[in-house]
Amino acid sequence: MELYLHPEPSSNKISLFLTFIFVGVGLILEFKSTKIKNLLISLLMYMFLLVFFTILFWPILWEGPVYHFVQAFNEMRRYPWNHPILYLGNYIKSTVLPFHYIPVWLIITTPIFYTFNFFIGLFATIKSLLKRPMFYSNHQKRNDLIFLLWFFIPLVAVISLKSVLYDGWRHMYFIYPAFLLISLKGLLSLFEFIKLRFRGQAYRTINVILILIVNR
Repeated sequence: MELYLHPEPSSNKISLFLTFIFVGVGLILEFKSTKIKNLLISLLMYMFLLVFFTILFWPILWEGPVYHFVQAFNEMRRYPWNHPILYLGNYIKSTVLPFHYIPVWLIITTPIFYTFNFFIGLFATIKSLLKRPMFYSNHQKRNDLIFLLWFFIPLVAVISLKSVLYDGWRHMYFIYPAFLLISLKGLLSLFEFIKLRFRGQAYRTINVILILIVNR
């Protein structure tokens, strides 16, 4: 039976990975708290529902959940598709893609203003996390770290595993929301920078220009 799988690490696996990381940190920090019981109950319920609905909505697993899940993971890690694809004016094999394949496709197919704000947001996020590493006690910092992991873990995974990709970066579209959230943080940081550096008519003019660019 054909699996008809995509070669990218799926968003479900990423969300599962992040969930266990942050629940694990929560269990460590709340070890002596009464909240640990609620955390454990929530984790067990989450795991049960995850397994149940994964099997329910993935028919190939009905015949043998463990065997076919492992088979699916191995196939997604190195998808059996060996055909030439056009990239930067040259035809290259999908099995030997350069490390910059996904980053280049992402940048050239995303509005320049979004990309500009993404790098501002990335800098602001890293600076904030390094300034106060105890992210878990701060809701905003925790979210910032989740967005970073959401974006970079799949990217690093496909590069390090040399995953087979084609048709641009469509296999990685699930990281785009994280890209936009980091970009939004960059836009807010840009507005804050303008607010601190400019006054009066100059401040209003720059704000209007930025708003027009955003709504373009």
